[in-house]
Amino acid sequence: MRTSALPMFLLTVGCAAAPAAPLNVGTNATEAGAARGDAGAVHNQPADAKSGGVGDAVAEVAQALVPSLNRVADVTDGAESAAGADVVATDATANNATDVAVMDTKADAPSGAPAADAKLVDIAAADVAKADGLANAGAVDAPLADVVAADNTIAAADQDAQPAWQPPASGDLNDGGLTNVSKDLGALLEGGKLAKACAQWHATQGKGTQQQKLLCGKAMFFYESFGTYGVPQAMVDFMVQDLPKSVGPGMAAFGMFADPSSAKKTPLGLAPGANLPNTTVATYTFTCASCHFGKLNDGRYVVGLANHDYDYGRQILALNLFAKLATGLESPAKHAPKAVAAVQPLVDEYKSKPELMLKFGMAMLQLVGALGSIPPFSVANEAAYASWKPGTQDFLMAPVVIDDSVHTVSKIISLFSLPTAADIQGSQMKHALLGWTGVSASLPNFLRGFAALGAGDAGWPQEKLEPLAAYLQTLKAPPNPQPAAAGQVAQGGKLFVTKGCTNCHGGPAFSGTKAYSYVEIGSDAAMAAWLDPDLDGVPMANPILMPGDDITNGIKSPRLRGVWAAKRLLHNGSVNSLEQLFCLGSARPTVVAQPFGDGGHMMTCQGLTDPEKTQLIAYLRSL
Repeated sequence: MRTSALPMFLLTVGCAAAPAAPLNVGTNATEAGAARGDAGAVHNQPADAKSGGVGDAVAEVAQALVPSLNRVADVTDGAESAAGADVVATDATANNATDVAVMDTKADAPSGAPAADAKLVDIAAADVAKADGLANAGAVDAPLADVVAADNTIAAADQDAQPAWQPPASGDLNDGGLTNVSKDLGALLEGGKLAKACAQWHATQGKGTQQQKLLCGKAMFFYESFGTYGVPQAMVDFMVQDLPKSVGPGMAAFGMFADPSSAKKTPLGLAPGANLPNTTVATYTFTCASCHFGKLNDGRYVVGLANHDYDYGRQILALNLFAKLATGLESPAKHAPKAVAAVQPLVDEYKSKPELMLKFGMAMLQLVGALGSIPPFSVANEAAYASWKPGTQDFLMAPVVIDDSVHTVSKIISLFSLPTAADIQGSQMKHALLGWTGVSASLPNFLRGFAALGAGDAGWPQEKLEPLAAYLQTLKAPPNPQPAAAGQVAQGGKLFVTKGCTNCHGGPAFSGTKAYSYVEIGSDAAMAAWLDPDLDGVPMANPILMPGDDITNGIKSPRLRGVWAAKRLLHNGSVNSLEQLFCLGSARPTVVAQPFGDGGHMMTCQGLTDPEKTQLIAYLRSL
């Protein structure tokens, strides 16, 4: 994939949100148009459909009130009425009783705004009089207050009976009966069927079964190199087999898993790739599974799960610095102190076993002629790699082939419920918005860009990418085995709507449908310069953007399916739990230095009570 290493998808998990857009839910008058959207909502249906046969006259009375409520909303929007302003309209009914219609606007009016205009009273009174005229004409015998009260009671009951809000239906496809979640790693790898899966699929010339196609796609997920080169096989094999404590089988010390089909205990996520350029040095390259194959706390392995235990930064440091430090070829003083500390456990284990010196020396002989093929690794970049939490990385920083000269940090995101063509069309998204910045227009674009980033072939035809793309779009989040109480989840679902969460997470799989600016979100803005260090909207020369892709200089709101299993939140992984995201028991920000700032997305911290935060967290952990 890249000269040193490059994990695959960084499709998007940070929690991004933007200022609330109009919603026909809630009564927040500070959200543009929200008051107007609510004004006629209760009385928009035929009266007998809601009031059990009171009659068409009730509908006329209710509809007569709608103009006043909408005009009240208009004036409230324009004047930004001060807290505490009540609009009261009083009139006599057909039975000479006194009815009072009250429009309470104090709940969400901006503090310190001008008081509501007295015309509100006149507007409301005039329309109530109009409605009363209908009653005097014999349309209704009951006082208007009784009609409105009965209608409101029934509307409230109807609202309680409505199912919880759901995002647009996802385009998740059938998984073909493949095993994508299991405690049995052998079963998850389809009992050895992946080895020949693609050869069998291609033999059908695209006319095989859907299961054959998906089986090939799954094999590509774990083992496809896209023609890229990565890290010397001799180095990886030595570390895995001879440093059991500091590296271990499958590079377990870096959060990876041993491939049960590999006699060498090679990690899943590293597969044979191209030789280092102009050499005969064989390499392992990084596949999708390096970043997007993880293990839950209950022991289940999950395909598509963001591996937030994967310590990519320390792994790359080990692969680049271990030989230099262990053999004494270079002094620790020539390297970043934190980078040296990250690799020191490997050096100590090596030096504790003198018998390894000859074996390691023989393994490294083949690399002598390849030294010129390995990109430089500056002290500044060593320090950056040493600073990343497990589950985070900057995949455009040397020794990666392409370096955009900007230090950004992005959290690995799960691949559950990737948007399909139907999702994109139904949600009126510009395109698939893949990548944290929403740069990639489609899944094939992303895959081709990935191949180019690792110095592989960016010209993969659609038919060769189709099995992997089809397989990825079948991946779904496993259910939370320990959900919160149903009542908490239900209340959280209501709050998710009324508190405006759907404004930014109302798309497919609870995603957003556009990229937002960092000013809107308030989160760490280092990534605004991703692939655009001049921030002029023009990307630097690079091979990874495909036709239709575009630089946004922004951040998207990610899909929330499976967020219950995430150990890193916000786009840079600076927040470690939903409780921290909601400032429940702790405050944010605690770090402001870029690219590690944990500020922003403060709508989860402010304007919510602790019980509301708990209910929202319960709901999110049910997704």
